[in-house]
Amino acid sequence: MTLTKGSVETFVTNYVKDWSDCGKDPSPEKWKAMSDKYHKDNFCYIRPSGNPMTRDVFLKMTSSGDITNSRQDLIAVNSVNIIGNGKVACAVYTANQYFAYKGKWDACWLSAHRVVSLT
Repeated sequence: MTLTKGSVETFVTNYVKDWSDCGKDPSPEKWKAMSDKYHKDNFCYIRPSGNPMTRDVFLKMTSSGDITNSRQDLIAVNSVNIIGNGKVACAVYTANQYFAYKGKWDACWLSAHRVVSLT
């Protein structure tokens, strides 16, 4: 099996949808299942502040109850670059993100980079 532009775009679309589904009715179990589906153990998320977040920190943050009503609305998959003989892809997408942090609503436009690997 090799990655294609279409399969990577579908992956990103499903990731954003699953994120929003978790955010509608969050629970530690839902966020862990979502993370198990999409993130490897060495997953690293770079926050807007520039601070990195490991998978464990991501799960603690999303399961803490501090962040509620989290959702992403996909605007576009801006680019997909297939490398490694079709086994790895780098994708950039933009989305609007909405959430409440400790009851205070926030919204932001985000540009995210995802590395997709078949291994």
